[in-house]
Amino acid sequence: MSRRCALGIAERETPPNRWTGRHLGVDAREATRLLPKGEFDEWYAMRYQQACWNAHGSGLAGVRGIPEAHFAGLSALGFRDCAKFALIGAEMVLREVGLWNAEVQQEFDEHYEHRVITKALAMQENRTGKGSSPPREATLSKARRSCRECGSRSAAALALT
Repeated sequence: MSRRCALGIAERETPPNRWTGRHLGVDAREATRLLPKGEFDEWYAMRYQQACWNAHGSGLAGVRGIPEAHFAGLSALGFRDCAKFALIGAEMVLREVGLWNAEVQQEFDEHYEHRVITKALAMQENRTGKGSSPPREATLSKARRSCRECGSRSAAALALT
């Protein structure tokens, strides 16, 4: 049995080793062990193949046969992944240079909360359309305050303010 099969990686699915000398899946598991909230192993298992086809497969390979109505959602997955890993990278750099503290953690937490609220409101509007039952006033009030504070210009944020 080859070393790759012993690691649970099928030979035919194995891209060449990377600069670390290991397969990306192995590095993803190790990165998750070092920083569990990164969930790199989960991303590798669930999203890597699709992201790779969308980025390197001429673009069309990843979306051929996808209904037009689903394209925005597929694009949103890529944006979500980029935002998540950008924040993880930013946190790691700030920690490395000694600039991470409770105040910065709070700011990151507030931005995360704002993104969650904005996404939820945008999804609700998409799912139900305008004129449907509004979200609870407390949620709207919190979202409005959050949007004003960070200066968000997203469609959902602008609709709240």
